[in-house]
Amino acid sequence: MRLAQELHTFWEREQDDWDAQVRGNTAPTPDLWESMPIVDSKTVARMAPIFEKYEGRRFDVKRIRPGGYASINDVIKDLVYKK
Repeated sequence: MRLAQELHTFWEREQDDWDAQVRGNTAPTPDLWESMPIVDSKTVARMAPIFEKYEGRRFDVKRIRPGGYASINDVIKDLVYKK
């Protein structure tokens, strides 16, 4: 499915950007990272243009699961395959 592929591509770029931002900085304690979602709701909201491109309608951010997602595949299962 093209939508899922484009979401994966977006996520790969997003991760690379994040890794570049924190590289060389003092990393927070592991406990901080363990409590955070892998894909947060703001990241999913930035994916709205991709959803709109394939769904042909405005993306309703209320569809985004509160608390974020465990992975990009979790995002796809929740927002692409679940209608």
